[in-house]
Amino acid sequence: MKSGDLTRPDGCSGCCGADGTLGTASWNGVQRVSVSSEGFTTYGTSTAVAPGTRSDGTAGDWARCQSGVFMNLKSKFLFSISLLGLLCVLVPDSIRAQTLVGTSNAPANCLPFDCAVSQGLTTYQQVYASSAFAGDTPFNQISFFLSTADMGTQDSGDYDIYFSYTSQAVGGLSSASPSANIGADYTLFGSYDLAGGAAPSTLTFTGTTFTYDPALGNLLMTVTLGPGVSQGTSPVGYYNSDGSGTVTSRAGFGTTSFADDYGLVTEFNDVSGVTPEPSSLLLFGSGIALIGMAMSVRRRATRE
Repeated sequence: MKSGDLTRPDGCSGCCGADGTLGTASWNGVQRVSVSSEGFTTYGTSTAVAPGTRSDGTAGDWARCQSGVFMNLKSKFLFSISLLGLLCVLVPDSIRAQTLVGTSNAPANCLPFDCAVSQGLTTYQQVYASSAFAGDTPFNQISFFLSTADMGTQDSGDYDIYFSYTSQAVGGLSSASPSANIGADYTLFGSYDLAGGAAPSTLTFTGTTFTYDPALGNLLMTVTLGPGVSQGTSPVGYYNSDGSGTVTSRAGFGTTSFADDYGLVTEFNDVSGVTPEPSSLLLFGSGIALIGMAMSVRRRATRE
């Protein structure tokens, strides 16, 4: 019997509908009879209906309609679970994994991408407090944000960016040497050739994924300048900076060295490529399988 039929194989009117309720029929003027666990309950009439009977007094078919209700709910549940699984795979990683460290509350910072040459710097370091991260944070993209009040040019040349752990506190980076600040897992994030010209409103670098675990210490970024880096024309660009000394701070090394409480406001993103991780592929496959099961259950429910 298909859902929506008004006549059952035994000739009785009002078979189960798609939602498990009895279909529209003319039973003592009642247009629809719905199913309850006690039997059939009529609506639109004051006629009392005993459990398991129709309003015309004939025997009801509770088992058949109960099965329809169960199968319908089961198919909806499976579809909901499978859809949730697919969303977990298809939602962009940039939405799922994004951490912004710092707020723009201090004079903007032109180091290390816009004025390092004029400052005689060859290495720039910035520490990020572990407390700024909610938990394990894999990232393969970092971004910095140009101050709208200090728009200008960018240096040109080769830059290498590294990430590692550090035992140094925010506001406590050593100005003696870069190596004094570098801890475990010193990893090349990427090598970049900046073209110079106008500093972009958002300066973004995409590199090798670094999985940061706040439980292992603060995060350290080390930026080294190649020998061919050239100073941009004046005025230079400045990027938003946090000077609170609570979530980030910096140090510079070159002809002069320093350490202070200022640091670039930095956004960390995980924007994985088009090749999903094995766990994502498994989740995707499970979602497809569950949708197939839901459709199969739905078809069986409508045929019964």
